[in-house]
Amino acid sequence: HRSDHQRTLDLSSSAAAGGDAAAAAASNSGLVLQPGEPSRLAVATNSHDIRLFDVVDASCVGSCVGHRDIVLCLDTVRPQQGVELLASGSKDCEVRIWDPATGSCLAAAAGHVAAVTAVAWSKSKAKGGKYLASGGADKLLKLWDTSKVLAAAAVAASEGEEGG
Repeated sequence: HRSDHQRTLDLSSSAAAGGDAAAAAASNSGLVLQPGEPSRLAVATNSHDIRLFDVVDASCVGSCVGHRDIVLCLDTVRPQQGVELLASGSKDCEVRIWDPATGSCLAAAAGHVAAVTAVAWSKSKAKGGKYLASGGADKLLKLWDTSKVLAAAAVAASEGEEGG
């Protein structure tokens, strides 16, 4: 028995062959998001790109493009500034920070010498998003201070709200 809030996304290679990766909604279930809930779902699809899906209608609404090898891990955070951020790690040995609203890369960090297999944002209320941890096949654990990226993203978001 399917819940009214379940959706099925078709991420098969046949669906992705069209280039834009069509996502199929199982049914129009009338899913309603509460204020502050994320409206997008980021999916690593065994490719260089991260697909962004609309949570309500399960349509593919964009991609994050920039990694040079398969994306292995993702994590999101919504810091006090209110800007949602997405972190990714890849076989290209890089950690990237994205704006999931636009799909644009805000920062790329090199420091691992093997695939990045784990990323995790700090989630505490006071320091949520200030730090990003990454772990890799190189057996290294890195801690990144992302405060400059957070500040720039907050400024860009506020300028976007004023201009739009």
